[in-house]
Amino acid sequence: MALSTIREELLGHHNEIRRLCTETPGAVDRARRAESGAHAALRSSVLRLVDTIQAHNAREDELLIRLLPTIDAWGVERTRRMCEHHLREDADSIAALASSSRPGDDRHVAAILDDVLEHMALEEQEFLRADVLDDDTYDTDAAFGG
Repeated sequence: MALSTIREELLGHHNEIRRLCTETPGAVDRARRAESGAHAALRSSVLRLVDTIQAHNAREDELLIRLLPTIDAWGVERTRRMCEHHLREDADSIAALASSSRPGDDRHVAAILDDVLEHMALEEQEFLRADVLDDDTYDTDAAFGG
């Protein structure tokens, strides 16, 4: 699979996660106002977001874990950071989201959504940039000089 295709797929996942992140606060507000069926809708929204994040992380690992170390001299470090981000995100954000759809959790959910959005921005900056996944091949052992 071409690096640009991988990048487009993963950024597409980010767009979907962002869309779900923008829908979830509305569900939180409706639950806070105790609208009919709002708590079930909030739970559904949160679980959909959790499932989407977990599927994205699994696909990102599948596509990048072996590839990132080979694309340039910083690939090994990028891979380490990606794994670290996913472990932290799974341990913190996903677990917290999955358990935070009860009434009164609105501030907590909002903070977690901010963390998810920040995490994606870091991913995009660190290893989903066009100059990292750009279909050109890099020699990770290239020596400087002539």
